[in-house]
Amino acid sequence: MAPTVISHYRLLDRLGEGGMGEVYRAEDLRLKREVAIKLLRREGGTSAEWLARFEREARLASSLQHPHICTIHELGEHEGQPFIVMERLEGRTMRQVLEGGALPAARVLELARQIAEALDAAHRRGIIHRDIKPANLFLTHGDRLKVLDFGLAKLAADEPQTRAIDASSPTVDGGLPPDLTRTGSTVGTASYMSPEQAQGQPVDARTDLFSLGTVLYEMATGRRAFGGDDVPLIVMKIINGIVIAPRTVNASIPESLDAIIQRLMAVDPQARFQTAGELLTALQTAAQALAPSSTAGVSAAAPATRQRRLRTRWIAAATVATLLMAGVVGRTWLARNGPALTDRDSILISAIENITGDPVFDETLSEALKVHLGQSPFLDIIPDGRIRETLDLMVVPPDQPLTHALSRQVCLRLGVKAMLEGSIAPLGSHYVLTLNATECETGESLARAQREATSKERVLTELGTISSEIRTSLGESLPSIQRFGVPIEQATTPSLAALKAYALGLEERRKGRELESVAFFNQALAIDPEFASAYTTLSTVYGSLGEWRRSEEYARLAYGVLNRVSERERLFITYQYHDRVTGNQERAAETLEMWKAAYPRDSRPANALALIHNRTGRYDRAEAEARDALRRSPGHPFPLSNLAFAQRSLGRYDAARKTAEEAVALGVETMPTRRLLYQLGLIAGDGSADAHWPGRRGVRGSSTWSPQRRRQPPSRDGCGSRAPCTSARATWRLRGGSTVRRRGMRRTSPGLKPCTGTGGRQPRAWRG
Repeated sequence: MAPTVISHYRLLDRLGEGGMGEVYRAEDLRLKREVAIKLLRREGGTSAEWLARFEREARLASSLQHPHICTIHELGEHEGQPFIVMERLEGRTMRQVLEGGALPAARVLELARQIAEALDAAHRRGIIHRDIKPANLFLTHGDRLKVLDFGLAKLAADEPQTRAIDASSPTVDGGLPPDLTRTGSTVGTASYMSPEQAQGQPVDARTDLFSLGTVLYEMATGRRAFGGDDVPLIVMKIINGIVIAPRTVNASIPESLDAIIQRLMAVDPQARFQTAGELLTALQTAAQALAPSSTAGVSAAAPATRQRRLRTRWIAAATVATLLMAGVVGRTWLARNGPALTDRDSILISAIENITGDPVFDETLSEALKVHLGQSPFLDIIPDGRIRETLDLMVVPPDQPLTHALSRQVCLRLGVKAMLEGSIAPLGSHYVLTLNATECETGESLARAQREATSKERVLTELGTISSEIRTSLGESLPSIQRFGVPIEQATTPSLAALKAYALGLEERRKGRELESVAFFNQALAIDPEFASAYTTLSTVYGSLGEWRRSEEYARLAYGVLNRVSERERLFITYQYHDRVTGNQERAAETLEMWKAAYPRDSRPANALALIHNRTGRYDRAEAEARDALRRSPGHPFPLSNLAFAQRSLGRYDAARKTAEEAVALGVETMPTRRLLYQLGLIAGDGSADAHWPGRRGVRGSSTWSPQRRRQPPSRDGCGSRAPCTSARATWRLRGGSTVRRRGMRRTSPGLKPCTGTGGRQPRAWRG
């Protein structure tokens, strides 16, 4: 007989009994609230090791905070009695609900979504339920579903007495009804077990998906997939996949739901949905296929939350499920809505949350994702600098993590269509990677992909796989992905340690600490001497520090490992090599033209061409390229600077002043822009020169310039890329004429007025 008080809980009523123990309604004497408390059975064979596992697993389960998972308040032991305290729920179990027969398809899909979301959250934390069945699914008032008993099934699986059910055995725990799991039998109700559970084989997250399939089967048909009272016969059916198709039992089940259930219940785990996230995508598609355009989004009153909006839409779908076939409606929906993104939309890449506790994944995977997606000519990715400047305007500290809510605020401020975020979580010795693209304005999911990596060494490979899946889901064509799809470990490095060091170096650069970043890039190269991006970034850093010989050296080294980069990076490195090392401006320009053709949304090659043409005195072409760059990236400081310079060199002083003043009005003027306005003021003699004296405080490039004044990012270089666009040997002066000097090349442009120099240091490209 159970005691009346356990710790500081007074037991009130016995609510029921399960395989792990008895459940009571209880009063928390400290907090004066009602809870549910489960007293776990302690049979004779239960060991101290089992109790230690109980505490470990229950603590892990208690870390799950999700609207569709029953909250665990406390776990403990009182006078040798282990117990677990949970939130008190009011409603009915799914087993009780199903006593009334089959449920409408729309309701099945909605409840399936809630269960899948709970499983997705648990699986990403490495927690497998192992006992999904109607008795462990609880419906509260308002049709909100809660999954019960996370973490407890594994405890039973770990008990020394656990054995497999042999389908050929005449009796298997014959004294137990098939809906009751007890210590000594295979974990999981016999009728809802996966084939691997039934045979005592190792299980992973896909075992929960099989069990969920059997539950959905029962919800849709009103009968168990593997019914009967003969446990060995039930197990034989499960192992051999002997089941009647859902639509054969209930012809009103949509084909899409039938396909989902049958895929979930595949005998081979490889043939099932591989993750709960993948299942969620299929459920969403099936629900949308049920709803015609005229009623899909109709609601009498706007729901307060996204979940309520989805529920309203899905329930409305039930009224028309008999009018149109799911496939036809699905095609209509796709034709109306089109791809998630178009070639006019932009996307912001947020953080990849690291739930593993392993710091090697911090920042590393986000950087790898940016490089991999950066190959795409279809996706227009918001630069890190622009994100940082928006955060500065929001007065967000530099070290504050880029959370979902913060990313969405940035997204909305910038008018960006979508944002992409992700996570990496442990799954035993494996890792689960998830990417989710969200529409910034509505918060709706646009695309989702998930993958399991069997080892740390496979993480980058699997990240590349789901990155490509996201590209497809967002609307990029297969030929584009195939052409611009260098594997992620080739586009960056196969070494997580090298990538980690590289990411830390980039973080130092974002903080304006160029010199401090060098050590990290060198560390990355010490780990992987063929890490091309590290070489080219070092070339950029040394160029910005005025160490031109080293800048050329690293540009040359980067050019030597072109086989280890993406197509966009290959074009940049080739351009940088000819601009810095060979001094061949024609070859540099040819490379930039190819870059423009391959990536029509990238403003950097057009801006770099404007710089080259300004440098070589082809000012008409410089003006055209600068305007092209501004068309691709409106309001960017470097094309504005190059455009004003070209207009001034053509003698169109009024146009040059207007362009330069536009940069000032936008708060993106560079030091050369101010210098140009100063010179134009001297020419005009209107007294405006003093207002634009290049040494005035607060100007971009001066020591007191504030990042809060920026609206567009100072990209990693004058082309908006990661290196200065000018050659290490190029110089020009604005006092007494413009001189361009490149190995054996010299051109003087008349008519340019005096200005101060740069203190002996050769300027970066965007400063000219």
